[in-house]
Order: sequence, then structure tokens, then C-alpha cells
Amino acid sequence: MQTGVKKKTTAASSKKPKKGAGFYQMNIDEFKKASCFGHEAAAAYIVLCGGVDSKKSDTARISTHGCLSVSKRVGITETRAERAINALLKQNLIRKHESKQIKRTHVPGEPTYYINDDHVSSDVAISQEFLHSSERMENSKDFSCSKQSLAYFCENALEGDDIPHANAVVDALTLFFALHQKQDFDLFAGVDPQAASATFRPINNGEGWDYSCHLMPMEGNTSWKFFSMIQEGDIQFSKDFLEQTFKGLPVWEGCPSDEKRGLHAIEQLKKASLVYNSIVLWKSNPLAGKSATPIDPIYTLYVASKRNDKNELMLQHSIHDAWLKSNTLVKEVAFPVSGNIRPKPVWTNSSIYTYVLDGHSKFGNEMLLSQFRVARWAADGKMNDLLKADRIRTEKWETKLKAAAVVSIQAALC
Repeated sequence: MQTGVKKKTTAASSKKPKKGAGFYQMNIDEFKKASCFGHEAAAAYIVLCGGVDSKKSDTARISTHGCLSVSKRVGITETRAERAINALLKQNLIRKHESKQIKRTHVPGEPTYYINDDHVSSDVAISQEFLHSSERMENSKDFSCSKQSLAYFCENALEGDDIPHANAVVDALTLFFALHQKQDFDLFAGVDPQAASATFRPINNGEGWDYSCHLMPMEGNTSWKFFSMIQEGDIQFSKDFLEQTFKGLPVWEGCPSDEKRGLHAIEQLKKASLVYNSIVLWKSNPLAGKSATPIDPIYTLYVASKRNDKNELMLQHSIHDAWLKSNTLVKEVAFPVSGNIRPKPVWTNSSIYTYVLDGHSKFGNEMLLSQFRVARWAADGKMNDLLKADRIRTEKWETKLKAAAVVSIQAALC
């Protein structure tokens, strides 16, 4: 990361951003145009969009961010930040806001640039926390970058085979925004699986641990059944999704395929904790038709993010409790005890997941999928309602499962 911004840290500037820091709209098409003039120009465009008040949608998109703000939030010198902004000005991606009062220096909070908003359909809502990136440490020349931030990503994204660093940054950020557009917690319980997902197959008898099998009734309550599945390969992107994502981005000599660019980009996003996996049970195969349907997800089984697992309800722990309480499996085999630590299932970190269904539900074509969820989504009312819908869907099954486990225990005692 570049350093060179001479600014003393104050007590106010060193504070961590509060939860619910708001969000802003950023246009993907305009971002792609900015990326043609380098990854720093593209990053500057992201920052300038972050200076627009998203609540005033009926007014022109006027940014209050300037050169110093870009420097701080991208982690580059003010000289390079100025160069990036000038590139945006030359291409008419932004234009200066002419103040009536002539001042030598910009005062924070004053309008600086107009942001083009010709393609509203390409807008994506991003949390302001994505820009809470770097603050100068006291008596230090270095920036302290938080993960899941723009500055952290620009510094830590790695080049790949035939993918230079600058292009790796742009590719990954573009994929990040494209996944945001495909994310809907209500319809898809995350990112649309038709854009990216991985399938599961039933485990073989004895695969993973002793006495295991694909289907097993709950002890004492045979209408409830446990199903054990193992993931088939890694998450794959659809060809159409990648083609649309990288369309309009810079190409270079030796530029690899969209698939290779996508795989490298997603690894950079994972490393920065900007995307994570979730395991979702579907009522039918959402990959078969043109699009997934609102009624298809049954519940979220697992969320692979320590940052988000408290907000994003999952059913896995309740399923494990049902295994233990109903004596469906030999505890010592399936849940070996290690000291005073809560016993973990032997299939932990094995790509094996166990889900549960009630036989009375009459499902027969259900499908387990590994999907993406994207961090730094806009915590606005709409997104919170969609996340709540996902929680309610899972909570209903959790309530039914706990009741079934109690019935199972009672039957075993009789």
C-alpha cells in the first residue's frame, strides 16, 4: 500500500465505524468505464459514489468526497488520488461542482463532483462500511486497513497467472458488485444459484464415519428423516453470468478465459472476507429452469461466516442437537467428546452436511446447494426485510424439529 498522506489522526477519526453506517448507490456500467483507466481510477469512482447522499434520490448525485477522501479510502498518496480523479474528469464520468464561493482548500462535507446517473438499472447498493478502510496509526507512517474494506482489498489482492495485479483488482471488484446484484435472501437465500453454486450427492454407506448412511429415520419418530450429503466439486459460475460480468472490462495480451478470471477473482474476494458460502436446502432443482422461484428454498442449513452467523440463522446446530438428543446415532461415534468442548460431529470440515425433513411434508425432489453470500450489502429496510424472510423460513423448521426431537425422546423413555 502506498503511504504519503500527511494527516494527523484525531480521536474522532480513529473511532471504528458504527453498525448500520448506511449505504450508497454505485453504478456498475460507469465503474467498468472507469476501470479502463486503471484500478486506482476505478477505486476512486467507488469512493466518490460513497460521498453521495443516498436518501436524496430526487436531487442530482453530488459527491462530498474529494482527493483526500480517495487517498484515505483507497490507501494511495494524494498525488495518485488526484491523478485518478483527473482521469475520471477527462472521460466525463464525473464533473466538478462549481461552488459560488472561491476557496483555496476543500472543506469536508462540501459538494465536490457530480456523479453520472444515466444507468440507474445498473446501480448496486453497497454498505458505507466498505469505505471505512484506513486510518493513520498514531506516530506511524502506515495505514491500518480493516478487512472487508476497499483499501484492504486494493492492497492485498494478488496477481494470477496471466492476470496482472491491476486487472485482478478490477476483475474481483466487478465480480463483487455483480454478485451483489444477484443476491436476494428471500428468493434465493443468498446469491442466485444459477449464477454460481455447487451441488451435493448422497454419501455412500460408511463414507465419512462408521455406521453412517444417506438416509436415517429419527429414533422414536420415524416420520422425520436425516439425509447425509457430500459436496460435488467446487462452486461453478454459469458461462452467461461471467460473460456479462466481464463484458466491457479491459483486456490485455494473454488475457485468460472468463472462467479463469472468475475463479481467480473469487479467491481474492474470499481472502478479503467479501464473499462466503452458505448451504441451502431447496424444494426442487433451481438450476433446471430459467430462474429460481420464490417458493423453492426450504431453509438455510449452514452459514460459513463467523461475522454473520448470529444475524443469518442456520439450522445445522439444531439438527446436530436432534442427532444427540434422539440417540439416532451412537454419540461416541458421531459426536466424539474432546475435553470440556462441545462435541463436534465427525464430519466437520469434510464437505459432508446433514439436513432433515419431515416425512409428512411430502418432498421428494429436494436439492442441497452450496451458494455464495456477499458481505457489505446495504443494510437498508428492504434488505433487512429480505434477510428476515430467510430467518423466518429457517425458524419455522427449527421449531418443528425441536418439537419432533422432544417427541422422539419421550417415545424412547416409554
